[in-house]
Amino acid sequence: MKEKSIIKNPLTIIALFSGFAEACGAVVLPFIDIANQSIYVWFLIAFPSTLLIAFFLTLNFNSKVLYAPSDFENEDNYLKTQKFDNLEQSSKQVSISEKDRVNELENLYGNLFNELNLLKESIVQNPNQQLILKSLCKFIVANFQSSIKFKLLMRNLGYEFEIFSGITGENQQITQYRFEDNEGIWLGSEIPFGISIEVLKQAFSFYPHLKYIHLSNDISGMKHQGIHSQIVIGGSSKTAIERYRLLPLTDENKKSILESKSDRELHDRIRANYQSN
Repeated sequence: MKEKSIIKNPLTIIALFSGFAEACGAVVLPFIDIANQSIYVWFLIAFPSTLLIAFFLTLNFNSKVLYAPSDFENEDNYLKTQKFDNLEQSSKQVSISEKDRVNELENLYGNLFNELNLLKESIVQNPNQQLILKSLCKFIVANFQSSIKFKLLMRNLGYEFEIFSGITGENQQITQYRFEDNEGIWLGSEIPFGISIEVLKQAFSFYPHLKYIHLSNDISGMKHQGIHSQIVIGGSSKTAIERYRLLPLTDENKKSILESKSDRELHDRIRANYQSN
């Protein structure tokens, strides 16, 4: 005959444990001092009561743990029950509130934004990366009397400026620009912050007559994308006043612009000198 184990499931273990504990307690009782017997009797009363309460709580909230696979006619049903329980637990873990999801997304994008800022700072501080950024930008200076000197100065700083010379008339004569007619700076909105500040600083120092700045992305209807990655020194004063409606920069305005700490701050301080409509 096939041997069968007496202990089949957790219920059997609980029953044997509680019965054995009560039997041992009853046997030990006569050997305890009379002074301590009353305390021991209360223990024998409280112990099975506590065990019974724990049993019914388990039966009510997690009855699956009280049965063994052999208690099922088909043990596959036991596996299905456990899988369903695991699935239910997983669904509870996944079903977090919308607020928690929003917080998680904010933290995620916040970390990405910080990483991008750190990457941007590392690029600006790396001389090799600076050369790459400068090569992606275009730098133009009007053909003033001293433009060649300015071009050489900026070349020493790693900026390769082109000298813009308008060619007019049948003789194809090169136009020499006058300071009083070309006091503007056209700043590309996609120029990296560090490059913008350095070029503006050198331009203001070399050409004190410059007193207008305009951002490329503030030009309505402009479809030429290259304008956003170039800096033009010596833009038309007439265009600055009549078309862009710019206010002349004071020395304090220039100082404030050069003390900007970020792209947004730089652009905001430049736009502060636009005439209000």
